[in-house]
Amino acid sequence: MSKEFGWPFPPPNKVTLKWMRKSKTALTLCGVFSKICAGVLKWSHLVTNNEVMRWTLGASDIVFTRKWHCRFFSLGRVVPVVRGDGVYQQGMDFVLDKLNQGEWVHTFPEGMDSIMPNTKPYIPRLGKKATLLVGDPIELKDLLQELKELKKSPREMRKAITDVIQEEFRVLRQKAELLHYSETLKSS
Repeated sequence: MSKEFGWPFPPPNKVTLKWMRKSKTALTLCGVFSKICAGVLKWSHLVTNNEVMRWTLGASDIVFTRKWHCRFFSLGRVVPVVRGDGVYQQGMDFVLDKLNQGEWVHTFPEGMDSIMPNTKPYIPRLGKKATLLVGDPIELKDLLQELKELKKSPREMRKAITDVIQEEFRVLRQKAELLHYSETLKSS
Protein backbone atom coordinates (compact mmCIF):
# COMPACT_ATOMS: atom_id res chain seq x y z
CA MET A 1 0.00 0.00 0.00
CA SER A 2 1.20 3.47 -0.78
CA LYS A 3 2.63 4.93 2.41
CA GLU A 4 1.84 8.52 1.36
CA PHE A 5 -1.94 8.02 1.60
CA GLY A 6 -2.13 5.83 4.70
CA TRP A 7 -4.69 3.14 5.44
CA PRO A 8 -7.87 4.01 3.49
CA PHE A 9 -10.50 2.48 5.79
CA PRO A 10 -11.88 3.90 9.01
CA PRO A 11 -11.60 1.68 12.12
CA PRO A 12 -14.70 -0.54 12.51
CA ASN A 13 -16.00 1.52 15.44
CA LYS A 14 -15.60 4.82 13.52
CA VAL A 15 -17.43 4.10 10.26
CA THR A 16 -19.63 7.14 9.72
CA LEU A 17 -22.94 7.40 7.89
CA LYS A 18 -21.22 9.75 5.41
CA TRP A 19 -18.53 7.13 4.65
CA MET A 20 -21.22 4.46 4.24
CA ARG A 21 -23.20 6.64 1.80
CA LYS A 22 -20.09 7.39 -0.26
CA SER A 23 -19.27 3.69 -0.28
CA LYS A 24 -22.79 2.81 -1.44
CA THR A 25 -22.45 5.32 -4.29
CA ALA A 26 -19.06 3.93 -5.36
CA LEU A 27 -20.36 0.36 -5.20
CA THR A 28 -23.41 1.26 -7.26
CA LEU A 29 -21.29 2.99 -9.93
CA CYS A 30 -18.87 0.06 -10.15
CA GLY A 31 -21.73 -2.43 -10.13
CA VAL A 32 -23.60 -0.69 -12.94
CA PHE A 33 -20.39 -0.55 -15.01
CA SER A 34 -19.82 -4.28 -14.36
CA LYS A 35 -23.44 -5.07 -15.24
CA ILE A 36 -23.08 -3.28 -18.55
CA CYS A 37 -19.75 -5.00 -19.34
CA ALA A 38 -20.37 -8.50 -17.97
CA GLY A 39 -24.17 -8.77 -17.37
CA VAL A 40 -23.77 -11.09 -14.35
CA LEU A 41 -25.06 -9.15 -11.35
CA LYS A 42 -28.71 -8.51 -10.55
CA TRP A 43 -29.84 -4.86 -10.71
CA SER A 44 -31.30 -5.16 -7.20
CA HIS A 45 -27.86 -5.98 -5.77
CA LEU A 46 -26.34 -2.99 -7.51
CA VAL A 47 -28.74 -0.31 -6.40
CA THR A 48 -30.76 -1.27 -3.34
CA ASN A 49 -28.89 -4.14 -1.73
CA ASN A 50 -25.22 -3.51 -2.34
CA GLU A 51 -24.17 -4.05 1.25
CA VAL A 52 -23.92 -7.71 0.20
CA MET A 53 -21.35 -6.78 -2.45
CA ARG A 54 -17.89 -8.29 -2.17
CA TRP A 55 -14.64 -6.99 -0.80
CA THR A 56 -11.70 -7.57 -3.12
CA LEU A 57 -7.95 -7.27 -3.08
CA GLY A 58 -6.18 -4.66 -5.20
CA ALA A 59 -2.48 -4.30 -5.92
CA SER A 60 -1.39 -1.17 -4.09
CA ASP A 61 1.17 -0.27 -6.74
CA ILE A 62 -1.53 -0.20 -9.43
CA VAL A 63 -4.85 0.67 -7.77
CA PHE A 64 -3.76 2.97 -4.91
CA THR A 65 -1.37 5.28 -6.74
CA ARG A 66 -3.30 8.58 -6.48
CA LYS A 67 -5.26 10.07 -3.63
CA TRP A 68 -8.58 10.01 -5.50
CA HIS A 69 -7.91 6.40 -6.63
CA CYS A 70 -7.28 5.49 -3.01
CA ARG A 71 -10.53 7.12 -1.93
CA PHE A 72 -12.68 5.73 -4.76
CA PHE A 73 -11.43 2.15 -4.60
CA SER A 74 -11.55 1.93 -0.82
CA LEU A 75 -15.16 3.21 -0.94
CA GLY A 76 -15.76 0.47 -3.52
CA ARG A 77 -14.47 -2.16 -1.08
CA VAL A 78 -11.08 -2.71 -2.69
CA VAL A 79 -8.43 -3.51 -0.10
CA PRO A 80 -4.80 -2.59 -0.81
CA VAL A 81 -2.25 -5.39 -0.72
CA VAL A 82 1.42 -5.40 -1.58
CA ARG A 83 2.13 -8.16 -4.06
CA GLY A 84 5.03 -10.27 -2.86
CA ASP A 85 4.65 -9.35 0.83
CA GLY A 86 2.82 -12.59 1.65
CA VAL A 87 -0.23 -13.05 3.84
CA TYR A 88 1.12 -11.24 6.89
CA GLN A 89 0.20 -7.66 5.98
CA GLN A 90 -2.50 -5.17 6.93
CA GLY A 91 -4.68 -5.77 3.87
CA MET A 92 -4.77 -9.51 4.42
CA ASP A 93 -5.57 -9.03 8.12
CA PHE A 94 -8.40 -6.69 7.09
CA VAL A 95 -9.99 -9.19 4.68
CA LEU A 96 -9.51 -12.00 7.21
CA ASP A 97 -11.59 -9.94 9.66
CA LYS A 98 -14.22 -9.50 6.93
CA LEU A 99 -14.29 -13.26 6.30
CA ASN A 100 -14.59 -13.92 10.03
CA GLN A 101 -17.63 -11.60 10.04
CA GLY A 102 -19.20 -13.72 7.29
CA GLU A 103 -18.63 -11.21 4.51
CA TRP A 104 -17.69 -12.03 0.92
CA VAL A 105 -14.08 -11.51 -0.16
CA HIS A 106 -13.34 -11.93 -3.86
CA THR A 107 -10.04 -12.42 -5.61
CA PHE A 108 -9.74 -11.91 -9.33
CA PRO A 109 -9.00 -15.07 -11.34
CA GLU A 110 -5.96 -15.67 -13.49
CA GLY A 111 -6.29 -15.50 -17.26
CA MET A 112 -8.12 -12.15 -17.61
CA ASP A 113 -5.11 -10.39 -19.18
CA SER A 114 -6.70 -10.53 -22.62
CA ILE A 115 -9.57 -8.37 -21.32
CA MET A 116 -7.89 -6.24 -18.65
CA PRO A 117 -4.16 -6.06 -19.33
CA ASN A 118 -1.72 -6.02 -16.46
CA THR A 119 0.34 -3.35 -18.23
CA LYS A 120 -0.22 0.33 -18.90
CA PRO A 121 -2.58 1.61 -20.04
CA TYR A 122 -4.96 -0.28 -17.73
CA ILE A 123 -7.93 -0.01 -20.08
CA PRO A 124 -10.33 -2.91 -20.66
CA ARG A 125 -10.18 -4.37 -24.15
CA LEU A 126 -13.66 -4.65 -25.61
CA GLY A 127 -14.87 -7.49 -27.81
CA LYS A 128 -12.82 -10.20 -26.12
CA LYS A 129 -14.46 -13.50 -25.19
CA ALA A 130 -14.62 -14.51 -21.53
CA THR A 131 -15.97 -17.74 -20.11
CA LEU A 132 -17.41 -17.57 -16.61
CA LEU A 133 -17.83 -20.86 -14.78
CA VAL A 134 -19.14 -20.85 -11.24
CA GLY A 135 -18.27 -23.94 -9.26
CA ASP A 136 -20.10 -25.63 -6.44
CA PRO A 137 -19.59 -24.33 -2.90
CA ILE A 138 -16.49 -25.74 -1.25
CA GLU A 139 -17.47 -27.33 2.06
CA LEU A 140 -14.67 -26.98 4.60
CA LYS A 141 -16.53 -27.63 7.86
CA ASP A 142 -15.40 -31.28 8.20
CA LEU A 143 -11.80 -30.45 7.31
CA LEU A 144 -11.76 -27.57 9.78
CA GLN A 145 -13.14 -29.81 12.53
CA GLU A 146 -10.52 -32.46 11.77
CA LEU A 147 -7.71 -29.90 11.86
CA LYS A 148 -8.96 -28.59 15.21
CA GLU A 149 -9.10 -32.11 16.64
CA LEU A 150 -5.53 -32.69 15.46
CA LYS A 151 -4.59 -29.43 17.23
CA LYS A 152 -3.03 -27.98 14.10
CA SER A 153 -1.59 -24.48 14.31
CA PRO A 154 -3.40 -21.61 12.57
CA ARG A 155 -0.69 -21.62 9.92
CA GLU A 156 -1.10 -25.37 9.30
CA MET A 157 -4.86 -24.92 9.12
CA ARG A 158 -4.56 -22.12 6.55
CA LYS A 159 -2.17 -24.26 4.50
CA ALA A 160 -4.52 -27.27 4.49
CA ILE A 161 -7.55 -25.13 3.58
CA THR A 162 -5.58 -23.29 0.90
CA ASP A 163 -4.49 -26.63 -0.60
CA VAL A 164 -8.12 -27.80 -0.87
CA ILE A 165 -9.22 -24.52 -2.45
CA GLN A 166 -6.26 -24.52 -4.84
CA GLU A 167 -7.10 -28.04 -6.01
CA GLU A 168 -10.76 -27.11 -6.52
CA PHE A 169 -9.66 -24.07 -8.54
CA ARG A 170 -7.33 -26.26 -10.63
CA VAL A 171 -10.20 -28.61 -11.53
CA LEU A 172 -12.55 -25.67 -12.19
CA ARG A 173 -9.94 -24.03 -14.41
CA GLN A 174 -9.63 -27.20 -16.50
CA LYS A 175 -13.41 -27.33 -16.92
CA ALA A 176 -13.55 -23.63 -17.84
CA GLU A 177 -10.74 -23.96 -20.39
CA LEU A 178 -12.45 -26.95 -22.02
CA LEU A 179 -15.71 -25.01 -22.17
CA HIS A 180 -14.04 -21.82 -23.44
CA TYR A 181 -11.99 -23.45 -26.17
CA SER A 182 -14.74 -25.81 -27.32
CA GLU A 183 -17.09 -22.82 -27.69
CA THR A 184 -14.37 -20.86 -29.49
CA LEU A 185 -13.85 -23.72 -31.96
CA LYS A 186 -17.63 -23.97 -32.57
CA SER A 187 -17.87 -20.27 -33.39
CA SER A 188 -14.87 -20.35 -35.76
